[in-house]
Amino acid sequence: MDDLTLTYRGVLLSDIEVNDVDWTGREEHLRQRSVRTGDLDELDIEPEWATEAATDPNRLARERDSGSLEVIGWSPGAPGPVPGRKGRVLRVWVRPARDDVRSGHWIGGSACAAAPEVTRIYEAETRRNTRWRGP
Repeated sequence: MDDLTLTYRGVLLSDIEVNDVDWTGREEHLRQRSVRTGDLDELDIEPEWATEAATDPNRLARERDSGSLEVIGWSPGAPGPVPGRKGRVLRVWVRPARDDVRSGHWIGGSACAAAPEVTRIYEAETRRNTRWRGP
């Protein structure tokens, strides 16, 4: 995540709140990721897990070329990458509801399990934060 910027649509990332995410109409998109990608090892995502990651107080975020906000966060409800372990880092893409970046309300676009290198970045960055509660 070397192309992190400090703002999203002109608002400092530190000033952006993600209080909730509306996945209406996107639930099956998340739940059928393995079918869509043709990779049966791909994790199918539950909307609740994606919301947990997006609302993670330790989340990392950046603006994408598509205009969406990419959020890297911890989902305690998602199955872990190791059998028997609960929770994992997810990548989530959202857009502000009603085009209001400061409202805290977001519309979900997509989500997937974070690759190992993204998980390492998340863990390193959040360990520096005194609110660290992750894996």
